[in-house]
Amino acid sequence: MTQHKGLGLLFTVLLSATALFFHYRPYLTDPDNTFFNLYGDGYKNYFTVYYHIKHDATYTHFEGMNYPYGEHIMYTDCQPILANTLKFISQNIVDISEHTIAIMNIAIVLSFLFCAVLLYLILTKLNVAPWFATLAALGIMLMSPQHFRPIAHYALSYGFVVPLIIYLLLRFEEKPSYLISGIIGVVIGIYGLIHMYYLAIAGMLIGWYFLFTFLKHKSWKEVIRLSMHYGIQVILPFMLIQIWMMSTDTVTDRPPTPFGFLDYRARWEGIVTAIQMPYWAWIDKNVVDIRNMTFESEIYIGLVGVVGFIAFFIPLLRKKVLPQTEELAPRFLRLFFPAILLMLVVSLGLPFVLPGLDFLIDYLGPFRQFRGQGRFAWAFYYGWGIVLWYLLYQKAQVWTGTRRAILIGGALLILGMESYFMSTASFIKPWKDEAHYNRQEFESGPGYWFKNINLLDYQAVLPMPYFHVGSENFIVDAPGNAVRLATLPAWLYGFGNMGVQMSRTSFAQTIRRVPLDYLPYRPFEVLKDLPNNKPFLVVLDKGQYFSTTQGTSYLLRFSEMLYEDSLVQLRKLPLDAFDQAINAWRQDIKGGYEGTLQKGFQRDGFLLPDSTYQFYYENFDKLKSPKSYQGGGAFAGQRKFWGKGRRQIPFLTFQTPAANTECSVWVYLGDDQRPRMNFKGYEIDVAGREKLIIHNSCKFDLQVLDNNGWGLVVFPINASRAGATIRMDLEYKDMNIKDVYVDEFLVRQIGRPEDNIFWRRGNDVVFNNFWFPKMY
Repeated sequence: MTQHKGLGLLFTVLLSATALFFHYRPYLTDPDNTFFNLYGDGYKNYFTVYYHIKHDATYTHFEGMNYPYGEHIMYTDCQPILANTLKFISQNIVDISEHTIAIMNIAIVLSFLFCAVLLYLILTKLNVAPWFATLAALGIMLMSPQHFRPIAHYALSYGFVVPLIIYLLLRFEEKPSYLISGIIGVVIGIYGLIHMYYLAIAGMLIGWYFLFTFLKHKSWKEVIRLSMHYGIQVILPFMLIQIWMMSTDTVTDRPPTPFGFLDYRARWEGIVTAIQMPYWAWIDKNVVDIRNMTFESEIYIGLVGVVGFIAFFIPLLRKKVLPQTEELAPRFLRLFFPAILLMLVVSLGLPFVLPGLDFLIDYLGPFRQFRGQGRFAWAFYYGWGIVLWYLLYQKAQVWTGTRRAILIGGALLILGMESYFMSTASFIKPWKDEAHYNRQEFESGPGYWFKNINLLDYQAVLPMPYFHVGSENFIVDAPGNAVRLATLPAWLYGFGNMGVQMSRTSFAQTIRRVPLDYLPYRPFEVLKDLPNNKPFLVVLDKGQYFSTTQGTSYLLRFSEMLYEDSLVQLRKLPLDAFDQAINAWRQDIKGGYEGTLQKGFQRDGFLLPDSTYQFYYENFDKLKSPKSYQGGGAFAGQRKFWGKGRRQIPFLTFQTPAANTECSVWVYLGDDQRPRMNFKGYEIDVAGREKLIIHNSCKFDLQVLDNNGWGLVVFPINASRAGATIRMDLEYKDMNIKDVYVDEFLVRQIGRPEDNIFWRRGNDVVFNNFWFPKMY
């Protein structure tokens, strides 16, 4: 490295360190007690790493949630390579577990420092002047979309990983060798064990680059050579990770196809605009509405990047803007630009977002696991930044005088200004809660929970509201403080927790657990898996639990209050409380039925609140079906009749009994993907025009789940008038199954407390489509 390059590197480090210090100052001045987030995925990312280091007995199994099963650490956002390295040091060298939060915070900041350094090394390797490379690298780093990530996806916040892959790929192009391929393979393997998206992004980028290398030479010898290197760089680390996971993971029914493949793609508006910039905000307000997007869709390349892309795109494709020589810079960039361009195409969800082509998703195989397609645009963001500032520097060498000053000065001025605005926008508010997460302060403070509670007397924590997120089928979310308060005993003392907030959770485990959030309809199968008969310790988030109607309210009748403060209630819940809750609800239903018998009205075998009450009911008993919930038949929609490229099929057309009604319908949910089905309803006016008024989701609107796999889905239907014609379809987006089953369809009038409907089938009593066997 020359003296000028060394000085440029020093300035890159100093300037980047200064900018990052001011940007992340709270996380550097008190790193042990400062969190990027104490809610949702952001909190979970801290919790799983800390718990694994501090409390787990093994290096591969996580026991901080999903009691009594636990989970493999690869599915917990636990960053296995980081967590296990810190765990090994803490257990065998010196205990640094209490500094886990500090290490995580500082690692993020250092990753962006290394990001700037790597961008500088890449640009200078491409013969960009050190002073110019320093400023460009600083700007690209400060505008990185990964600055927004720590709030939710900590493991995806390492800003230097993609630039490191690009740098190593450049070194490989400079001098191909198995040594460099081995280094790339090690890097991909390490960061694949941080998050598998790094392996996917690197593998795809290298794959596209090697494809264009082959197209340049077009020989079988080149195919063999590139295949050998790709095998070392990508295939080998992928296979080693898979072998490790398969040999240490006991779960065999993880969802192979997550839902929402096209939900987290990049958007072109998020690439060319950013409302964090005052001029884009002005355009959004006064000229044209810019679509609101999440950070999955926002990968802003900057105003200079947008203008540069327009100016250089065609010349780059025609290979007129790069020197036609075999020097490293043009040789590398001629292959690199089309590779990052294809990364952009993939991130936009092409070709699957084109009309009629979404059926192709079914043929993607393992690639369907990577539904966060917008993340593949990171390679384009960093890659285009490198290409752009290289091209601008080359143009500056040709232009002179005022033209050169305007080009370089204007571009750098805009880059600096946008870096400032983006840094301001990406600043993440720090969170602190030393009263709970500092064990010494917690135990000595007035809000100590366990002064009169011995955790050894309890089985595990049962959170209320209950939460179960990450199964790709059912979603039982608990907002607010519910997750962090419920996991506090696990954080401090390694105590088990029944809640789940992880990824690709076992379907069999999920279907046994989600009834914990619903009304006590049937015996709770998960209780059979418990290792002992100790009671649960209920941690109830008062702010969330009492703000909405909860299915677990019957359980609370049979719990004992142990502790209460402004945030939580701690309750003792014996295991026999579950059967007591089931019987209590049955007795309430029986009492309601007998009370309605005294003063209600009977029509066609149905017991109604009065003679004016209206409803619509279809039991499908006349239809033949291999599965049914009650009776001898059910609606069976078979995929072979759905049509290629279609994602919904006709289900039922009916007239609403009232303007405001509630629909309850039984759906078979006993297999993976089935809970993803939606109901779509269209109101048809007198002119035959249709208006969408229903678009519900089984996974969100489930009220009970029977032990036979059937679930009752309940949602409102708000039509314009009584007697409105409704055409209802079944939507099977993100589903690749042969058939769907629907039974016992009820639409009933609502609005008054007494608006309920009962009927008898033998000794069974049905209440609003809830079926209670052997009531008499």
